[in-house]
Parts: sequence; structure tokens; C-alpha cells
Amino acid sequence: MGIGLAFFFLPVAGMLCYHSQLILKNLTTNEHQNMWRYDYLKDPRTGQFSNPFDEGCAQNCASRCFPGKVSLNQSSNSNNNNNHVNEPTATDGQDDGVELLSSSSGQERRELLSSQV
Repeated sequence: MGIGLAFFFLPVAGMLCYHSQLILKNLTTNEHQNMWRYDYLKDPRTGQFSNPFDEGCAQNCASRCFPGKVSLNQSSNSNNNNNHVNEPTATDGQDDGVELLSSSSGQERRELLSSQV
């Protein structure tokens, strides 16, 4: 019985830790796994990983757990003049059909990516 529970709880605990890390950093799984592909996740001066959407652990958790209050305020501030935004694509020129969206900053990500195209 104990071994059966371990086979269940170890993967669940691993997934919980991994996705908690993503929430704290305000990243999607795709961005974390393919961060080398996306120029907007690199510091222009150093070329090192830099997440422009990271707003600190507390704000990232709040925007993920309570998307209505936090994300609506962010999107209304950043959506003043943009009625149409191009869908984001990978920077290597291939359209792999992956959208880079999260509940808290999807509009900001689309705006940033469309400005780089």
C-alpha cells in the first residue's frame, strides 16, 4: 500500500513543485522549456535570461490565483491604443502554433511580441 501511494504522490509532488516555480516566476511551461527561442526573455545588453513579466512572487501568485482583479487592471492599462494585436510566434521564424499566453499578462505578451515582428 505504501509503495503504491509513493508511486502516486512522488510525481504529483514533483508537478506541484514545478508549476509552483512557474507561478512564482510568472512563466508558462512553454516559455520555461523554450526560453532560448524567445528574444523577449533575454536581456538585450547581456543576452542572459530576463523575464519582463515577473512582478515579484506575491504579485505573480495573486495574478494567477485571482485573475479577475489583478489581470483586468493590467490589461485595461496596457490596452488603451491597441485594438488589434498579431498573434505571437517563435523568433526562429517557424510557426509552431504555440501561443505564449498566461492569464495575468497575455495581452502584454502579445503586445511585446507584435512590436518585435
